Amino acid sequence: MGRLNIRLLDIGSLDDGQLIDLTMEENGSLKSLFKGRVDFQPFVKWFLDNEEDIKSFEIPVGYLTRMSIAEGIHSIYETLDVNNDEVVDKMFDYRSSHCLRFANRGIDFPDIYIGKNGVRYEVSIFNKHE
Repeated sequence: MGRLNIRLLDIGSLDDGQLIDLTMEENGSLKSLFKGRVDFQPFVKWFLDNEEDIKSFEIPVGYLTRMSIAEGIHSIYETLDVNNDEVVDKMFDYRSSHCLRFANRGIDFPDIYIGKNGVRYEVSIFNKHE
């Protein structure tokens, strides 16, 4: 949870993508989330297209207490009834507008979430090793 920073390190070419350094500021220090090449124009467009959803919508299934959005998503998918199309669709819609992986299709990009969690906003990433 923290503030997202995106630095363009190398403009590159349209074919190769642009080198970015994505970090999260937390408690005065920077944590690296991703460093690699992305197609920068669609990346920025994703932020603009999803800004209202990021500001407005919380996870549509379950309620997060004492966990980040990323950890909550992981927890929900651990017990999700995959035969419940309505819930699966709601979760996909949420993820597609809050998870940076969807801003970078075709790139091995981590599940980094931006969104509203209760009364605050957060940037979060979760994996079993952290």
